[in-house]
Amino acid sequence: MSILPPVLLRGESSSAIAIEYCGIMGRELESVELVLGMLCAIDEIKKLANEIVVDKAIFLRIAYFLVELRPCVDYLFQQQDFLRAHPSLPALQSLATSIDAIYTHARSWSKRSRIYLLYCCTYLVKEIHTIAKNLADSLKSLLEDTIAVPSDIRDQTMDLRSKLLEVKFFSDLNNEELARTISAGLAEGLSDEAYATSLLRKIATHLRMPLSTAAQLKMELQRDKESAELERREKDLQVLKDLYKLVENGAVLADVRKLASEDSTVRRRSSLTPPSSFFCPITGQVMQDPVVVEGGFTYEKSAILEWFERGHRTCPDTGVELVSLELIPNLNLRQAMDEFFDRMSKEQLTSAIEKIRGQATPSELKAAIETIQELIDHNPNYKRYVVSLDGVEPLVAILKPSAAEVKGKILRLLCGIAALGDEYKVGIIDSGVVPVLLRLLTKNQGDGGDVVQLLWEISKVQAGREAILAGQGSIVIVTSAVSIGSMDQNEQAEKLLKVLCNGNPRVVVQVAMAGYFKPLVMHLSTGNNDLRRELAMSVHNLNLNESSSESLVATGAVPPLLEMLKDGPLDTKIAAAKALRSLSCIDTNKVRIAKAGAIPVLVKYLTSIFSELKVEVTATLANLAADRHSAAFIDQEGAVSRLLGMLKTVDNEVKEYALRTLQCMAKNSRTVRLSLKDQGVHELICLLESKELSAKCQQSVLGLLSHLAAERESRQAIVASRKVIRLLFNLIERQPNEQVEYILEILHGMAKTGTDTKQLMVLENPFEKLAHCLESGTPKLKECALAILSKITNPNLDNAVLQAQLALARLGVIPQVVELLSNGSDKTKRHAAVFLGYLSTSTPSLAETLPSTKKLLAKVGVRRYKQCKVHVGKCSIRTTLCLIETGAVPHLVNLIKNGNPRSGERAVDALLTLLAIEETLERGVDLLVKHDIISAAATLVGKTPSSTEHAVKLFERVYKCKKYREKKYSQVAVHSLVMTMSTGTVEARRTAATALMHLDMMPQGSTYTI
Repeated sequence: MSILPPVLLRGESSSAIAIEYCGIMGRELESVELVLGMLCAIDEIKKLANEIVVDKAIFLRIAYFLVELRPCVDYLFQQQDFLRAHPSLPALQSLATSIDAIYTHARSWSKRSRIYLLYCCTYLVKEIHTIAKNLADSLKSLLEDTIAVPSDIRDQTMDLRSKLLEVKFFSDLNNEELARTISAGLAEGLSDEAYATSLLRKIATHLRMPLSTAAQLKMELQRDKESAELERREKDLQVLKDLYKLVENGAVLADVRKLASEDSTVRRRSSLTPPSSFFCPITGQVMQDPVVVEGGFTYEKSAILEWFERGHRTCPDTGVELVSLELIPNLNLRQAMDEFFDRMSKEQLTSAIEKIRGQATPSELKAAIETIQELIDHNPNYKRYVVSLDGVEPLVAILKPSAAEVKGKILRLLCGIAALGDEYKVGIIDSGVVPVLLRLLTKNQGDGGDVVQLLWEISKVQAGREAILAGQGSIVIVTSAVSIGSMDQNEQAEKLLKVLCNGNPRVVVQVAMAGYFKPLVMHLSTGNNDLRRELAMSVHNLNLNESSSESLVATGAVPPLLEMLKDGPLDTKIAAAKALRSLSCIDTNKVRIAKAGAIPVLVKYLTSIFSELKVEVTATLANLAADRHSAAFIDQEGAVSRLLGMLKTVDNEVKEYALRTLQCMAKNSRTVRLSLKDQGVHELICLLESKELSAKCQQSVLGLLSHLAAERESRQAIVASRKVIRLLFNLIERQPNEQVEYILEILHGMAKTGTDTKQLMVLENPFEKLAHCLESGTPKLKECALAILSKITNPNLDNAVLQAQLALARLGVIPQVVELLSNGSDKTKRHAAVFLGYLSTSTPSLAETLPSTKKLLAKVGVRRYKQCKVHVGKCSIRTTLCLIETGAVPHLVNLIKNGNPRSGERAVDALLTLLAIEETLERGVDLLVKHDIISAAATLVGKTPSSTEHAVKLFERVYKCKKYREKKYSQVAVHSLVMTMSTGTVEARRTAATALMHLDMMPQGSTYTI
């Protein structure tokens, strides 16, 4: 048997295969013919499977198996030499027969009516199972034949055979249920109209067909019956006749309007029922565009056009062929439908609103709202009808207690009504909706988009704006909605605030106080002079916190304020200057204001003849000058000379801000300090001497001078006369701590200028005042006081210094200094080390020398006559200033270990005073070694050239004592000394060589020590 010729004759296989087949002729090519036939059949079965409606999945599955088989068949086709040598392989013939059976089966079922397919669904499944088994057997024979098939194709084919043996085909359960229903109807001989119509409807519903097209099922069944008669398929013919009799009386088309009327979802809760003439026989739905065809029947236009496009030229109701396909709009029916549904909708609206007015349950309220919304969505004109029924007030009444979902629907309804026009907005406002909306927004700020939308709608009329503004806390509530919730809500709230603020400075200020600044900035830019002046003053008076002030500047308040300052009338300029002054108090704003171009504008008005304006711009510059870059920019604009000129004014306020600006500039700009050195120091000293100078001005003068004193070049300009020094020391007694710090910083800077200045300071006897600062001052004051003491207690100055040192000891200063050496700042520790070193230098000459008897008593342990551990004689803090008696030695050693190099150097200098006298050298070394001075000094080597010099100098003094030359004392220092010999300064190398000579590691008299 060959399946190829019929396939080719139908013209349904590919042209390429057909042409190739036409070139193969002769009985000896029978095997090639079989393979080509199988390839064509596989393609055809795939197409046929898609055409079958009932149990399509079964046919698609069997087609899928054949697609998996195709690689094997393709390979066989390529082996034409082998096929020609074996023209009648049994295995190949068996496979071709199995595939042909599948093709015949699929082709047969694709032509059958859907009712017949449903009735035979169980039989169809059994038949498919048989076909699948036969195909599996054919594959087994093929694989066992002598044809050499590649391993991958063989494995794929074997896997396919296993699947075919295991596969289970099942019919759709609904198909089987309908098959049982049909069988039951046949068994009972049912054929009346009601049963036939119901059965057709069930089948149409199951097959997802439009109800009106159920007539096609009868037509298919009739054609199937006629085909069986023609082909003399006696077995099928009787079944088909019985099936047709079962459904013949089904009046599906004639009754479709009635069925649709009964089943339609268009019918709502109403006393009115839509007539069946409103429904399209084809779609079963209410018609939107009714048209009349020849014969007078009416259909939905889109449905009848689709009917014609499918090739029908008959009337769907009668089946009579139409001469003309012209469609005529059924205007009368459309008008009747509009009137009917309008009446029905209004009845439903009335009913829903009455339900809202009554004592309805939450579910009933929800249903009523949904009804209203659905009707309005269908016809927006019903919004007006809701208003005419006085429906707004009951909607507002249930707004507050309703569930969130219902609230949203009510709000959207009210928004839609408000959008109709101003009179509708006023009606909603009169219903008392605004307080309700504000309460809702307060409780649900993050989810108040619909609330804000409605407030926005009603704000479009004056009455709405007044009602919103009259609400308690309304501005704060609406402003909060700008930053909370969705982006849409935020944008809507911004628009609402813009309307509320329009031309109303009171509202703009309230909004700004609530933390939203866009309206304020907009009105500063676009308002008239009066409005801008008023708003600028409000910025000055708002007393914004740091965060709010930053936000206002970030929003863009500075540029319009600068424009007002440049070009406005005088009162507007003053208001703008006040606003800028207030904003410039915040650190982060200072940079932004300067970058906005404020400095040139402000400097310009330093020479203004109007005192109030001059005060404001100078105060603003004082704030801006706190930033280093701004201070330099102010100086570049030539402000220093103008500010110095302002110091001569009698207006203390102008003078105060001029001084404060110069103070800030001098702190942050070396250029300004040098400028003041040449121009303003004498003027500043004169101001200090003035008795009319205010406290704030005096503080600024002192601060300014302290910055000048800190600069090496500018401190020289502060003339160190005894008069000036006395003035400064006298000011200490009556000034707060901050100003005392300034004074001490000035004096410390002056003390660095030369010996004469230090001597003048000693002559003023300031020690009691400095002692008071050390006792009760702030950490900064203590540092400054010690810094001065470290300058004026140098024994090298003159003999008066020794008396000053003793005076300090008697004042109890030394224990306080030792305590600062332990817990002060790094600078404080360094100054303390210097001060204690100076005291220690004076100690040997102050030590009390004991007679022989008392020395003997001291040796036997009488504490009264106890000698100093280092100095010859008896020491005490108050009379000898002894470094040992103060307990400072451990702290100085710790400072060497843990302080910075400079502090370590000063500590070494202080400790070296204990080793300065040869007579007491060994006793001093004993004390220091006991406190681990060798390892401490080693930490200084290599840090800086100077610290290395100090460390090796200490080593030299220690190793001058023979008993400390042993390895246990020297091994720590040897490496440091050797390293110093190669990397140190000339002085350090010389000292290190001397120390190594003491240790016998370098020859005596080495040239390194010269």
